[in-house]
Amino acid sequence: MFRKSSFLSPILLFLTILPTFSQSSNRDDAEAPCGVPPLNKNFTRFDYLMPDTHRLVGSLESSPHAWPWTGQLVAMRMEANGSATVTHKCGCALIARDFVVTAAHCFAKSRLPSRFIVLLGGHQIFDGKVQFKTFLIIHPLYQIVHSAYDAALLRISPVPKFDDFIWPICLPTRPAAVNGMCVVTGWGRLAEGGKRPTKLREIHVPVMRTTTCNSVQHYAGRLHYPSMICAGFNAGKSDACQGDSGGPLQCQNAKNVWELQGIVSWGIGCANPKFPGVYTKMFVICPWIRTEMRRLKTLYPLALKEQKSE
Repeated sequence: MFRKSSFLSPILLFLTILPTFSQSSNRDDAEAPCGVPPLNKNFTRFDYLMPDTHRLVGSLESSPHAWPWTGQLVAMRMEANGSATVTHKCGCALIARDFVVTAAHCFAKSRLPSRFIVLLGGHQIFDGKVQFKTFLIIHPLYQIVHSAYDAALLRISPVPKFDDFIWPICLPTRPAAVNGMCVVTGWGRLAEGGKRPTKLREIHVPVMRTTTCNSVQHYAGRLHYPSMICAGFNAGKSDACQGDSGGPLQCQNAKNVWELQGIVSWGIGCANPKFPGVYTKMFVICPWIRTEMRRLKTLYPLALKEQKSE
């Protein structure tokens, strides 16, 4: 039921020669706010509101670097020759210069920092800047009931430089609007048990009222109201799938700024009728995220300054 996936890269990834995107312009944090992608500024929430919802395909390839906060969580195994075999595990979202969020269930088998890296700024799968995971914090209420509070906060190092390809998304200022159209991005399978894409893809789905999603016609009481939201169509058609876990459900607010309203968590199959995707509700866990970010920055401020000066 979880949307996690494991698949190996067909090549050995040498960490010393990963792309650095030196051609992009570095930007000061103050030049543009979170949630406004430098290469996708004119994309408004009305661009994908189609009068006939049957025209929405299951997914489509994203414009390169249109969603610069979407990252990959990758498991890494070092080889004797100094290279690393990498395995795609989940998606993630950059919410600050040194923090990403993902799904807690992505770490069901291992929580060792040395086992995972984060890739940011890529469009092709496995193509991005390497950010090592330095701290991992699982939400303290994770799994109080099935899949509740499925969220993890990661602090990354080295601290990435914001540019056209790497940019943070905003945390939500209010809950997602029911029936509002949102976008899910990731490198998950194109269908249940289907092919894996080589480039970032996206789907456009409406937020469903939680009481409707939890009714007998849908999940029949399986949802944990405070920590979950649903997004999708009654007829199926568009949904997250295996490998998309931890990725962002992003919605535009009234000012056309993108906010992280959900984390891909679970579902019954992929795009099955009457079973929309279930997401961790970011608005509910934002106080926990902000508290943990402040705590880590207070406890370990020197390490962050050293990384910035490199």
